[in-house]
Amino acid sequence: MNESKVALIEQVFRRVNMRKTWNLVLPLLVLFAVTPAFAKRQMSNSEITAKLQDKLYHAKVFQHGQVQVAFENGVATLTGTVDSLGAKNDAARAVGKVDNVTQLVDTINVRAEDMTTRQIVQQARHEILTYPYYTIFDNLVLRPEGDKLIVSGQVTDPFKKTDIGNFL
Repeated sequence: MNESKVALIEQVFRRVNMRKTWNLVLPLLVLFAVTPAFAKRQMSNSEITAKLQDKLYHAKVFQHGQVQVAFENGVATLTGTVDSLGAKNDAARAVGKVDNVTQLVDTINVRAEDMTTRQIVQQARHEILTYPYYTIFDNLVLRPEGDKLIVSGQVTDPFKKTDIGNFL
């Protein structure tokens, strides 16, 4: 075989090997170039707090009282006073929609100055009856004592006791 044919064959083998290399390298380059575009930036606690305040504003909680929110390491803490249980639930729901919130501490007080004791009991009863896991086998009794609402009775599952305690 003459040298020109050998050189031509070597050149073809190099090109084939180079194409194989590019077939492996090119997808990796594309992957490394695109990955930062889809990666989420880690938000600071103050940025998340601002996002939480925005959610509360858009839920119009401010129309029903003063609610403050604090955020640290995945835990959102709501404090303040509102005029209805619905506004309290709206605030908790709005804060729960933020991705970075892993736990919610709700210490919002419901101001009931213009409500009678009977209205408070009726509202609590309504909240319990519309609770999605409340069944005919659960038996709860609501009784007002001074400025407190006493809830007694039995529920069929332990998690219901915690849930009902959280929204009452």
